[in-house]
Amino acid sequence: MSQLRPFISPFSWRMAFRDAKPQWKSLLLYVSSVIAGVAALVAILSFRSDLLLTIDRQALELLGSDLEIRSSQPFPEEILAFSDSLQSLGVGTAGYGATYRLDATSGSDAPSGSDATSGLDVTSSQSATSVEFSSMAYFPSANESRLAQVRAFEGTWPIYGDLETFPPEAAITYQSDPSAIVESSLLDQLGLAPGDSVRIGTTMLPISAALISVPGESEVFSFLGPRIFIPQEIVRGSPLLQRGSRVTYKQFFTLPETANIDQITTDLRPLAREHRVRFDTVESRKEDFREVADNLSRFLGLIGFIALLLGSLGVAGSFFVYMKKKIPAIATLRCLGMEASTLFAIFLIQVLMMGLAGSVIGALIGIAIQQFFPLLLASFLPFGIVQSVSLPSIALGVLTGTGISTLFSLLPLFSASQTSPMRTLRSADTSDTSNLPKSVKFTYGALITPLLLVLVANLTGSWLASLIFVFTLFVSVAALWITARLLMRAVKTLRLRSMPYVWRQGLANLFRPNNQTALLLVAIGMGMLLIGTLYLSQDMLLGQITTQTDEELPDLVLFDVQPDQNEDLLRRIDENGGRILANVPIVTMRLSEINGISMAEILADSSRSIERWVLNREYRVTYRDSLTESETILEGEWIAEVDGFSEVVPISVSDDITEELQVGLQDSLLFNVQGVPILTRIASIRKVNFQRPEPNFFVLFPAGVLEPAPQFFATTLVTSSREKTATLQNEITKSFPNVSALDTQIALDSVRSFLDKIAAAIQFMSFFSIFTGFFVLISSIAMTQRQRVRESVLLRTLGGNKRQVSSILSVEYLLLGSLAVLTGLLLSGLISWGLAVFYFDITFTPAFGPLLGISLGIILLSLAIGRAASRTIFRHAPNEILRMQNG
Repeated sequence: MSQLRPFISPFSWRMAFRDAKPQWKSLLLYVSSVIAGVAALVAILSFRSDLLLTIDRQALELLGSDLEIRSSQPFPEEILAFSDSLQSLGVGTAGYGATYRLDATSGSDAPSGSDATSGLDVTSSQSATSVEFSSMAYFPSANESRLAQVRAFEGTWPIYGDLETFPPEAAITYQSDPSAIVESSLLDQLGLAPGDSVRIGTTMLPISAALISVPGESEVFSFLGPRIFIPQEIVRGSPLLQRGSRVTYKQFFTLPETANIDQITTDLRPLAREHRVRFDTVESRKEDFREVADNLSRFLGLIGFIALLLGSLGVAGSFFVYMKKKIPAIATLRCLGMEASTLFAIFLIQVLMMGLAGSVIGALIGIAIQQFFPLLLASFLPFGIVQSVSLPSIALGVLTGTGISTLFSLLPLFSASQTSPMRTLRSADTSDTSNLPKSVKFTYGALITPLLLVLVANLTGSWLASLIFVFTLFVSVAALWITARLLMRAVKTLRLRSMPYVWRQGLANLFRPNNQTALLLVAIGMGMLLIGTLYLSQDMLLGQITTQTDEELPDLVLFDVQPDQNEDLLRRIDENGGRILANVPIVTMRLSEINGISMAEILADSSRSIERWVLNREYRVTYRDSLTESETILEGEWIAEVDGFSEVVPISVSDDITEELQVGLQDSLLFNVQGVPILTRIASIRKVNFQRPEPNFFVLFPAGVLEPAPQFFATTLVTSSREKTATLQNEITKSFPNVSALDTQIALDSVRSFLDKIAAAIQFMSFFSIFTGFFVLISSIAMTQRQRVRESVLLRTLGGNKRQVSSILSVEYLLLGSLAVLTGLLLSGLISWGLAVFYFDITFTPAFGPLLGISLGIILLSLAIGRAASRTIFRHAPNEILRMQNG
């Protein structure tokens, strides 16, 4: 308690305010470095609060019903029986084609493909079904084809929320008056409008409306292909759902308020596990979106936290210089008998007050920035944001900013408070922390590291993530600091005797005492590091695909080609000038057992760490008697051909899937090939280059086994021009309605657009680090103002004119901005190289060209801010400035 007495003493508070009053503007400027970081943190935390509030308020609309059941196969009898059991709760559902439902009312069977609804009125019971698949959509008015996400509905959906269309009434009438609702962006792209037509399969439908938004889905869904809604009756019995088609079957239910949803899901869970069916409730969908919101806000929040941490380093540097100026006053007070603890308390109060003021200003700016996040992230959000002012977010941001800025100022404060009274008799022009006891420095480090871990853990919700982030951040800052110091040393050794005096003096100014040049390079360089790494990684990934030669990169990828269509399709391609790259048979199958243990047993065994997706997925495999250029045998022996599958079939699997399945050579896998069990053993393990633009597979069968199995073909081809590609795509869509044709250029454009939207959000947050650097620059100029004035007076007294002084300052800030950008770009290039070689396993081909625009902008902004902050130096005459400084 005695140690806290100086801090709570009224005398300490009076002295702190009395000393700060005449220089509060300077003090506030010193802590301005935390403004950008606090603004970013408050904006992110408030946005997260808005997201969670919106999710809670719109939970029903996110799912569209109370319960959703989905499967990649027609629902088995056990699931249909479970659906029937829900009728006792007053819930019904419509049946679909390939299965039949037992009529709960009359007990009669509803035949497959009939329009029976099991004795239930779908509309009145507020239930629905959908069949979702990918298919080619042909638009005659535009003579264009697109691979679309087709959703065939029966019944009212969404049950909660609205399907937003233009005109609005089409969302209700498109089933009763058969028509199609087409993604608005696709209509705009093709110059179409409601009233035009679209052909799905062999059926031509009028377009009744443009699709604006779907409850629970964001614009990102359209990157996978434009969405088209049609009545379910259109696809019943059509060739659209042939073998090989990826189809998702869904049932949607409403439940009365008296229903026990927990009991319903408990009963459904074992059935779902057994039949590989998935389901969602309002609560589970809410948790999914909460997880997405948390991950998004945590990721962006960490970038904001970086800005805050860099700003705090700026505060520490500013207060180090500030306390050096206070050394004479401190020494005098020590001579008058004031204790070191009282002096420490006085200046700590100043730090707290100024840190609080800077954090409050940052919080207010953060509230304003919060309004822009829904616009920035609109493409990724499946709902409109309910915005509000979050007091807990503001409080957390202000407390974090105040705490960190104070924490980073403790060491210079403690060092200054230990000033000896003898300093009144010595020069007090320099002071540092080198004379502090090692125990003090160790205690300081032991205090700051856990506090940083706690703060980051609060942002990420994970201690492990916090530990990794803090360690990575320390390494990054250290690397930036070392790079900055090396660049400064390299620049200092340059021989510039032949350069004009203005350039030599501007360069020398970078090494002015208390200039904080290295810290400025770190702060601005961190922003460039984030932006540069993001851009270079994105550019390399896209470039890995787009730089393929014409012989390697297909123009069209065709799939769902049925065996009786294959020869005719290949002939059509040849007639239209296309060149076949690959024509591969594909057989779909599911994994039933691993080494004699069933999937149900493996899933129920909590001691196994095999991911669920690798066990439940539908495997698409091929067969052949040779390996391709993208395959290399790592272990075992490649067996090219066998005679039937009366015995155990030797197969080859990729090294990726062996790691996921936790299997090795000679292990056995039992596959269910559309009802026929085939026992296999792993005869070889392959390394597969999945980056090559050709069909590649996890599992490869030898020739002589799967030829009689139901299968379809995938074909890749090239054409001589974009026009030829479009013509051939339209020809295939007309002649083979069930065949899907993917235009790779359109797909690449969609990927690029998606990555650009992600990059925009990250770049926006990265600029907070750059703005922090600018605040550090302003405070650095303020701290060295007296010295700059003396230099200016000396130069002008010796005959230098205003233009020369101004040019020297311009050169200084120009070099400062350039070195900061170069620091960030050098490290971003190094990190991108590491990602390319060790993570993505691709060739490092940096393209710094597009980053030059951002770099030039940062350099010019550094110049403008530096000139603006230094304008008082050459605004007045030398004698006037000296009077201002001495007065």
